[in-house]
Amino acid sequence: MKDCTSSTEFGRFFTRVGSVCSEARGSGTTSELAVASPNAAAFASGNFAQCAQAMASLMANFEASGTLAPPASLVSAAQGVMSSASVSDDEILQTIADVHERGDGYTLDPHSAIGVAAARRLRPSGSTTPMVCLACAHWAKFPDANSRALGAEKAAALVVPEPLASLSTLDTRVSVQPYDVPTVQQFIKSTLAARK
Repeated sequence: MKDCTSSTEFGRFFTRVGSVCSEARGSGTTSELAVASPNAAAFASGNFAQCAQAMASLMANFEASGTLAPPASLVSAAQGVMSSASVSDDEILQTIADVHERGDGYTLDPHSAIGVAAARRLRPSGSTTPMVCLACAHWAKFPDANSRALGAEKAAALVVPEPLASLSTLDTRVSVQPYDVPTVQQFIKSTLAARK
């Protein structure tokens, strides 16, 4: 594969932290970062302990400060193998509308619209390399976005396929749990045991 662009809602995040594992193991190469996932790169690196330590430090700082501040060398290494773009809410809605209009009624979900908008922006002018955007959700989960992007009339005309259409008729269960990992783990174990 000559060119690989990974586009997610967290594209900027992956661009900034994806190379942590490469630097942590000191290989000087970053080709495995095309997986665009720090976890996948960690397993590919063969040195999980160093990668985990580097990621833990980076994420602890992020949690404490609210700022993701990797060293410039990490950003540069990631940018050498990945492209990323931020997409505004207006661009997401415009992309949904544009694809719906030009794609014979095909409706993107907002997550997939991020990928399409970023791919359009990042694709070099005149490129003939195929660009593939994989959908990761269904438009039916986002009625407000559909209405904002397509207008109320077009959004109302969308037909929700089964089994999605009947989801709202099913019973729901809610159990509020405290923000405590052992408690949540025990709740999951108990719930699964009761279903056997």
